[in-house]
Amino acid sequence: MARNAEKAQAPLNRLLQHKQNEERGPRQKRPFLATEVSHHERQGRPWLSVPCRSVGLDVFEDTPERGLDEEDGVLVRVEAEAEALMRAEAMLLWEEKEHEYTAYVPLPDQRAIELRVLEKKKADLMSKYTSESLLQEQSDAKSLLNKK
Repeated sequence: MARNAEKAQAPLNRLLQHKQNEERGPRQKRPFLATEVSHHERQGRPWLSVPCRSVGLDVFEDTPERGLDEEDGVLVRVEAEAEALMRAEAMLLWEEKEHEYTAYVPLPDQRAIELRVLEKKKADLMSKYTSESLLQEQSDAKSLLNKK
C-alpha cells in the first residue's frame, strides 16, 4: 500500500525539484582536478574556499612563530642563520677539544726527561770508552752497594 502512495508522489516530487533548480540556477559541480581552479572565491565555488580556509587556519595555528613555509623564502633565510650559528659553535668546541690533550698514561715532567737524556748520554759514552769486563765489575760493585 505504501508503494502505491510513493509512486503517486514521485511526479510531484520531480516537479518541485525542477522548480527549485530553476530558482537556484544550474548546479555547479566541483572540478575533477584542484589545479583546474585558480581562484576559488572569484569563480564562485564556495565548496573549495571553505575547506581551504579551515585548513589554512589549522596550518597557521600549528606552524611555530610567523607561519613560515618554503615558498616565501623566509624559512630558508632563518634556517641559514641558525645553521651558521650552530656551525660556529661546533667549530669553537672542536678547536677547544683540539688544543686539549688527554694523556691516558702518566707523562714525565721536564726534570725527569732531562735526567733520562743525561743517563742516555752517559751510557753511550761509557759503552764507547769502556770494555765489557770493566762494565761487569762496575755493575757488581753497584749491586754490592745496593745502587742502581
